[in-house]
Amino acid sequence: MASAPPDAPGLPPTLDPRAVVDGYVLRRALDTPPRPRSEVPLAWPPGWFSSGPMVGAFTVFIDERGVVQRIVADGPTLPPRLQQAAEEAFKATAFEPGRVGAQAVKSLIRVEVAFTQDTPVQGAPTVVRQRPL
Repeated sequence: MASAPPDAPGLPPTLDPRAVVDGYVLRRALDTPPRPRSEVPLAWPPGWFSSGPMVGAFTVFIDERGVVQRIVADGPTLPPRLQQAAEEAFKATAFEPGRVGAQAVKSLIRVEVAFTQDTPVQGAPTVVRQRPL
């Protein structure tokens, strides 16, 4: 039976040490993956124009309380302003933490982020009330 590496205190002793990176448990070793408690508030930066969807991939590091600790571009990258908008959106989102058995653990997941025609614009005006003219 494998045990957790010494640099990852608090992890279940039955966890395969190859499933832990910098103290974060890989998705494949989780019984329950982390999930956002609400929709991730992804929005185009003000003044950004694109003729088509923009897609990027990230690794998201989430602690045992469900707080995003860091985000690393991983795979297709976005232009800097879109990457920053995606990072801010994930950092602003609370997650249900990943679990091994019933124990909440630090975990990492890979996500693909897509800015599309349906993605709202940050700071865009919203209609509060409409009146006929």
